[in-house]
Amino acid sequence: IGTSVVPVQANLWTWLGFIVCISAATLQLISDTQAHRFRKEHRGEVCTIGLWKRSRHPNYLGEILMWWGIYLLYLTIGISDHSWEVVLLPAVGALANTCLFVFISIPMMEKRQLANKPGYADYRKRVRMLIWYMNLRPFVNPRNLAKSFFNLDVILTRVLLGNRCSAITRRIVRILIIMKNDHLY
Repeated sequence: IGTSVVPVQANLWTWLGFIVCISAATLQLISDTQAHRFRKEHRGEVCTIGLWKRSRHPNYLGEILMWWGIYLLYLTIGISDHSWEVVLLPAVGALANTCLFVFISIPMMEKRQLANKPGYADYRKRVRMLIWYMNLRPFVNPRNLAKSFFNLDVILTRVLLGNRCSAITRRIVRILIIMKNDHLY
């Protein structure tokens, strides 16, 4: 029909988007598996194991991150094509999806959980909705490195990632450590 396909080279946005998508899918898989296993043995109770003891909706967080990962992949095309539509329009989709989860889906789920599960109100006070706060000082403080030199988490953070790794990277490592400590993989 007269259009030509221009090959797009992978760049930083491609790899970042790919990593976010893979991490998001992994987060969804692990959180759904944990919830399913918990519900088999503890019918009607609040799931507080694994990722669920740090986030009330880690599966929804994975879904939200997947959309943002796809947006980052779209940046590869938009930047190489110099097209603002390709950069801006997918951001609207990712933002709309995030708003739907945060302002509609999660509040509806929370209302249902409060009505059906005793103890959910206390769980809601203790655990953040999506993103949890983690104390990362033990991982970035050289004095603590000497105390726990043989811990895998410290070795990964300090040696493989270095002092200048981003907070997001340290959080991903921390999630993996939590899962390892909870024997989830």
